[in-house]
Parts: sequence; structure tokens; C-alpha cells
Amino acid sequence: MPIKSVWLGLNFEEAALDHTEESYASETYAVELCAREKAHLSVFLAAPIFKIPGMVPGAGLFPMANAPADEVNANRRMRAEEAQRRIAGAVKSAGVATEFCIAQESYPLLREYFVASARPNDVIILSRSGYYLSFDRNMIEAMLFTSGRPIVIVPPDWERGARLEKVVIAWDGSGRAARAVGDAMPMLTRAEQVEIVYVSPGAFRSFGPPRTPLQEK
Repeated sequence: MPIKSVWLGLNFEEAALDHTEESYASETYAVELCAREKAHLSVFLAAPIFKIPGMVPGAGLFPMANAPADEVNANRRMRAEEAQRRIAGAVKSAGVATEFCIAQESYPLLREYFVASARPNDVIILSRSGYYLSFDRNMIEAMLFTSGRPIVIVPPDWERGARLEKVVIAWDGSGRAARAVGDAMPMLTRAEQVEIVYVSPGAFRSFGPPRTPLQEK
């Protein structure tokens, strides 16, 4: 099954920016995957708006109170633009067709934009943040439960490129499990090894017992 479109989501709030290699790892993975599959890459760069409670960034009766928020938001936007230039250079060298979108909105709106933008693509790529309260973690959860697409979550220390070595399928015999496997088939067919783990007695009954060499003959 061909992979024709890949979506990469990056976040530029301060919690994620302390680990810049995390973003680089997911960027590298996405560019390498698209180059290998000759796929189109869509890059969504989120710069969440930081807002002091009771204040409106860039306006209001107390401009000095808004100044810290304006500075944070300008920094987030600047880093998103830097990432766009960095990725643009990488995809140009790799010959990958790419489109970019930088969005600076509130967290709830960015969550909606992330899901809506990613859903039409074959594969979603996200980075894994080390911060418990990071926007990245909330976005991963939203994507898992609402995007309906296969997701690759790239660890911050990943250095082996766009490889799928070993994939584990958690099977419970349900329709949702069957749909998840079907949606992930573009990735499963490219894995070096795939294992199925039965997670309930019902899964064993519906999927059937493992075949022995004698039965296979």
C-alpha cells in the first residue's frame, strides 16, 4: 500500500523548546520517509498563544502587563519560522514536495486545527515530549482518539531514520482493533517484524489459536 501523504506536527511552546533535538528527530524522520516513499509532506507548526489571565496580548489598559506575553508569543512565532526555513532546506535537498502552515492561536483552536489538518493524510508524525504538561502530550492524545489515522510518535533521541524495525499489535478481537490494523497497514507492510499480542480471552476465540507447523502443512 503506497504512502502518498505524510503530515508532520510541531509545537513551539517553551516546554518543548528545551529539547530542540526532539523536533529535529521528528523532522528528520518525516523528510526521510517522504523521500523514500516519494510522498508529499505537510508541515503544521503550532505556536500557542500565551495569555496572562485577564489580559489580552498586544492590547488593553496595561501595556506593561502585556509585555511579557507579547515577548513569549513573538519568540514562539520566531522559532516556528526558523523551523520552517530549516525544513524547507532539508526537503529541497531531498526532493520532497512540501507545504507549510504556521498557526498562532489558543490551545483549544490549535487542537482542532491539528486534527482537521492531519486527518486527510496517510500517516501522521508527532514528536514525544518529556514534559508531562506539554501541549505535545495533549496533542498526541487528541490525535490517537480523534484523527482516525496511523500515527508515528518519534522519541527525542531517535537517530536511526525512518525505519520500522519491530511492530507490536495489541489485539482484543474488537472491530476497533480490526480497523486500527487496517488503517496501519501502510506501516505494517514496511516493518521488518510484526508481532500480535492477545490481550483478552475474547481475542483468542475470535482470532483463532496460533497454528502449529503440523496444522500449517
